[in-house]
Amino acid sequence: MIAAYILSCAFLAFAFNGLRIWPRTLAMTETLRVAVSILRDRTLSDEEKERLLRRQSVEAFGLVATVTAALAATFLAAAAPVAVAEMAGWLDWRGFLAFSLRPAVVVATVAVFAAAPWLRSRLPTN
Repeated sequence: MIAAYILSCAFLAFAFNGLRIWPRTLAMTETLRVAVSILRDRTLSDEEKERLLRRQSVEAFGLVATVTAALAATFLAAAAPVAVAEMAGWLDWRGFLAFSLRPAVVVATVAVFAAAPWLRSRLPTN
């Protein structure tokens, strides 16, 4: 069960980084900020605002769809080790869920994910 949990967390982290979810989310947020600034701009006419907002909305929709698909793929990747282990009869998903929601496991997982960037920055790069 612990091996499946560690693999699941590793798959989650690798998929999250590999699919560049954080940079995509930042790009989506920036696109929406630009849209709000267009709405607030008093120097633009309504026609100009409409034209610019159409462009921003198409870009935002594409980013939202991309982030949504990437998150779905990330969670599917994280679920894969658990699904394989359950099909092989090595664990029961209810027991796995109960294990993964234990406070000590949640705290340890958050601590590892929070410390990972710091730990990576301490590794020598050759």
